[in-house]
Amino acid sequence: FIWSLFFIFHVVSKKNDDGQFLQGLTAVALNSTSIRVFWESPCASIEFLYIILFFNGDKALKHLTTETEYTLTKLKPSSTYNFAVWLLDENGNHFGTAAHTYAKTMSRDALVPKALTAVALNSSSIRVFWEAPCASIAFHYLFTFSNGDEDWKHETMETEYTQIQLKPSSNYKFGVRLLDENGNLFGTPAYTYAKTLPSDRLMPRGLNAMALNSTSIRVSWEPPKASTDLHFLVTFYSGVEHFNLETTETEYTPTELKPSSSFYITLRLLDADEIVVGTTSCTYAKTLPIDGLMPRNLYAVALNSTSIHVSWEPPKAST
Repeated sequence: FIWSLFFIFHVVSKKNDDGQFLQGLTAVALNSTSIRVFWESPCASIEFLYIILFFNGDKALKHLTTETEYTLTKLKPSSTYNFAVWLLDENGNHFGTAAHTYAKTMSRDALVPKALTAVALNSSSIRVFWEAPCASIAFHYLFTFSNGDEDWKHETMETEYTQIQLKPSSNYKFGVRLLDENGNLFGTPAYTYAKTLPSDRLMPRGLNAMALNSTSIRVSWEPPKASTDLHFLVTFYSGVEHFNLETTETEYTPTELKPSSSFYITLRLLDADEIVVGTTSCTYAKTLPIDGLMPRNLYAVALNSTSIHVSWEPPKAST
């Protein structure tokens, strides 16, 4: 079986070269046991069927999909995997030219930034955030990003960074590495990717999420540039659960959330038949930790065009 797939990997793409080919095939190690593979369709208006082949010398597997990405799990740490992706016709026959790439899983005990995540905020911005390898140490990070043609980098001590002025509908690869006090790289890099949203006038603007306390997050936004009477659909994801809200307002504050929890938030438009239209806006926020010494119920009210009244309650702890 392994030798049959190995033969396919090397021969089929050469035999069936009729001009159809995949673009931008990329493989990114997410951790010591997972690799994400993604690519671009030869034609965005056609839903192709793809076959993915991956092997590491000991074992070869294949997977069929109509998506343009696939994440492999339960891989061996510190192991190199080769990947091939090509097209299948309606009869299950290979055609076009196969694309090839490879990636290596991270080591099991590496000093690596954790939970690296990238979220497209709109057509020109992507927010990237991660967790420190050790919460008690203030690390320096080297943040890098690339679109295949150009590369950029940024040094920071924060665990998040928002890149702006990106191209709409474009894939970007992000990496985060640790820097010592001399500016030298150490540990194992973490990688992820995201794609900016398409440029679309029918998209909610200025989506913003702010943690009010350990159990509440306020989400606000502006309506699309295009005049519309559409409803909004707000969705919260926490990794283990999600919930939705339909509203005609431009803000929403859920309560009874879990403290110190990250939430991925999406905002979409609904027409009169409750069908999603336009382009999705995304952001994220994290509830605050439980803390008795924290002002409560912070509230701001606009009094007029030049004044805002702010009020709050003292902490629960006596002080």
